Amino acid sequence: MSRENSKPVYSDDEKKSKKYLDQLYPVDGNYISSEELCKLKQLIKEMKEDQPLEEIAENHMSKKEAELFDKRFEFSKSLAGNKTAYLPALIDAAKIYVLVDFLTSIKENNIEQSTISFSRKDSYLKFLNPDSDDIIKQLLIEVLNETQKEQDYNQIKGKFKHQYKIKKILEIKIEVVKGGISKIKEYITEADKLAQMRGATELIKEANIERTRKVINKAGLIPECLIYGSGGNSFIVVPKGKGQEICENIEKEYSQVLLGGRFAFEFLEAELGEFLFDYSRLSTKITQRLTTRHIIKLPVAQPTPCQQGTHSSAVAQDVKVCTTCWLRDPKREVKIADEQHWVCDVCYCKFEKGKDIRSFYHEEYCKYLGKNIDEFELPKSLSEIDDYIALIYGDGNNLGNVIMNIRNVFELMYLSRRLDKITVCAVYEALKNAMEKENEEKENATGGEESKPFLKFEIIILGGEDILMVVPAKWALEVAKQIIEKFDTAFNNTITLSVGILIIKSTMPMSAAYDITVGLLKSAKKYVKKKKLEMGSVDVEVLTGSSILGKKGGKVIFPCEVKRLERILKGFKTIKEKLAKAKIYLFKEAAGTLLPEEFELFYVFHKAREENIDAVEEALQQMLDEDAKFIGGFVKKKDVDGKEQVISPWAEIAKLREFI
Repeated sequence: MSRENSKPVYSDDEKKSKKYLDQLYPVDGNYISSEELCKLKQLIKEMKEDQPLEEIAENHMSKKEAELFDKRFEFSKSLAGNKTAYLPALIDAAKIYVLVDFLTSIKENNIEQSTISFSRKDSYLKFLNPDSDDIIKQLLIEVLNETQKEQDYNQIKGKFKHQYKIKKILEIKIEVVKGGISKIKEYITEADKLAQMRGATELIKEANIERTRKVINKAGLIPECLIYGSGGNSFIVVPKGKGQEICENIEKEYSQVLLGGRFAFEFLEAELGEFLFDYSRLSTKITQRLTTRHIIKLPVAQPTPCQQGTHSSAVAQDVKVCTTCWLRDPKREVKIADEQHWVCDVCYCKFEKGKDIRSFYHEEYCKYLGKNIDEFELPKSLSEIDDYIALIYGDGNNLGNVIMNIRNVFELMYLSRRLDKITVCAVYEALKNAMEKENEEKENATGGEESKPFLKFEIIILGGEDILMVVPAKWALEVAKQIIEKFDTAFNNTITLSVGILIIKSTMPMSAAYDITVGLLKSAKKYVKKKKLEMGSVDVEVLTGSSILGKKGGKVIFPCEVKRLERILKGFKTIKEKLAKAKIYLFKEAAGTLLPEEFELFYVFHKAREENIDAVEEALQQMLDEDAKFIGGFVKKKDVDGKEQVISPWAEIAKLREFI
C-alpha cells in the first residue's frame, strides 16, 4: 500500500511524524512524507476560520501536493466479487474527522455557545498529529472496516454496545439537510440571449455556493457541515434542532436570487452513526421526502433585488409577452445585443446579472490552458459562434447503480469530486483540440497571419456528469467523440457517457432546441440499454427550417455507440471525397419520390457510372449497425417484430454531410 512505482524508506523521526496515518490507515506509512506533513500543518495554521479546506488545496498547494491530498490508496482486496476497497482521500478523512469532532463538542440546548468555542484549526491539527487514543480516528477506522461487509446499521451498532466511547458518538442526534434547484437547464435556456444564459448560470452559482455557505456560517456551523454543494444541489449535516432553521434560511436566500426558480430543501433526523455507517439508506430516505416537497412547492414569485429598479412607464400595446422567453408578461424595455426587447422580471434579473460579465466557464477554460482570458476573443451572441451551431447535452449511464453501491460517505465525496474533475477535463481537452485544429487550418489559409484566438463555444452547464454546451456545428461530432472516450476511459467504462446533439441555426430559440436535445439524449441512452453496451453513445439530428432529420423510421446511421462513431466520421470523409454532393441529393430526392423497386433500378443505373462507388458503399456499410445491410441504395434491417425494413440513408447523409 505505497506510492505507485516507489517505496521510500523513512527514518525513525519521519515515521514518528506520520504515526497519525498508522492510526487512521493501518498501513506501513508510505503515504506522505514528513515535509508534506509539515506543509499541511502550516497551511492549516494560516487558514481563516470559515475557509473551506478545498480552497487551501486550490490556492496554496502545487499540483503535485493537491494530487496527494486527493489520492486514494488500497485498503482491502478481500471483498466479494474481487472488488477493491480504498482508504478515503486525505481531504475527505480530514473533513469528516473535523465534522465528527465538532458534533461531539456540541452541548445539548446550548448549540450557539458550543460552536463559538470550537476551533477548526485545532481540530485539523489534532487530526494531523499522532495520538493512539484518538477515539474519532478509531471510529473512522471502524467505518472503513464495517462498511465493506453486507450488514445493516443495527448489526453494526450492536458490535459497539460494550465500547462506550464509540457508542456515545454513534448515538449523537443530528439532522441531515438535502435540497437544491430543480429544472436547472430549463431555467437557464428559457431565455436564449447569451447575456441572460450567463446571468442565469451566475445566479445559480451564487445561490448554490455563496448563499448556502452564508447560511451555514450565520447559523454558527462550520464549513465541514456541507458534505457537498455543486450542480445546484447540497447535502448538509447539522446538530439536532438546526435542520428546519437551515432549510428555511437557505430557501429565503435562494428566493432573493432566483426569481422564477424552483427549489426546495428538506431535513431528516438521524443518528450520527447512520450517517457514517449507513449513508446510502439515509440519503435515499431524505431524497424521498425532498421529491415530495419539490412537487408541492411553487416557483419563487416574491420580488428580488434586481426588480427594485423603475419599470418602464407603459408596455407597448402590440407586445403581449416577454420577447426573450415568450412565457411571462413583459414589464420593461431593455437593449440586448443591439436589439430592443420587452422583458419580464425573471428575464430582466438574468440580463442584469449577465450583461457585463464573462462566462465563468471561459475563464476556467483559460485557466486550464494556463493562459490569460484577455488573450482571447469571446462570443457576444450565439450567432458569433457560427451560423449553424450544435447544442450538446451529455449525461452519465449506470451512475445510479454506482451510487447505490456506495458503502460510506467517503466514497460519495470522492466520486462527486472525481466526476466533476473528469467531466471538466474531458470537455476542455476536446475543445482545446478542436480550437487548435481550426486555428491551424486558419493559419494555413491566411498564410500564417496572426489574429487573436476566438473561443467559439458557450458552456451552459458543466458539473458532475452533466454537460450542456454550444459549439460550431462542424465541431460537434468530433468533440462529442473525444469527450465520451475520455470520460469512459477515466471510469474504466463502469460509468459511461451518452450525448444528444442538435444542429440548428444560431437564431433558433434555445428553449425549443433544448427540448429536442433532451429527446436525443434519451434516445442515445436507450440505445446503450437496448444493446447492453459498456460504452458511451450518440444521437444527432439536424434541424433546418421546418425540416427535421429524425422523422420516425428515417434514421439508420444514428444513434450509435462511440466505437462506431469513429467509423462514421471516417465514412463521411470517404463519401465527401468520392461522391459528389449533387449525386447525394439526387439519390435523396429519388428515394423520396420513387417506389422502392423503381429506386433500386435507378440506383443501379447511376452506380454503373460512378467509378468510386465501391469505396462509398464499403464506407456506408462500416457506418451502419451490425444488424443492418446496405443493398441496392437502401439500408435493410429488421424491426422489433422481425419484419424487414427498407430505409433510404440518403436524407440522413445529405443533412449530416454539411457538418462533418
